[in-house]
Amino acid sequence: MKKIKAKKEMIKEGISKAHLQELNTIFSCEDCTYFMPAQEACNLGHKTAPHRRDEQMRLFNELGKMKFCRFLEID
Repeated sequence: MKKIKAKKEMIKEGISKAHLQELNTIFSCEDCTYFMPAQEACNLGHKTAPHRRDEQMRLFNELGKMKFCRFLEID
């Protein structure tokens, strides 16, 4: 019998609209110390597409959730 590997997907965490607005939540690559704007890339080599501001807001507006990067670093 052939084993089927489940595709791992990033965890989507729920966040309330009030928390997003009132707490000035940091949630995107554009706010991260490791993000290199000129290259539109992560200095640590992580994929940025799932964590970019436009994608995060699309997810939030559709599902009320975001994919928070575990390496997000703010100044």
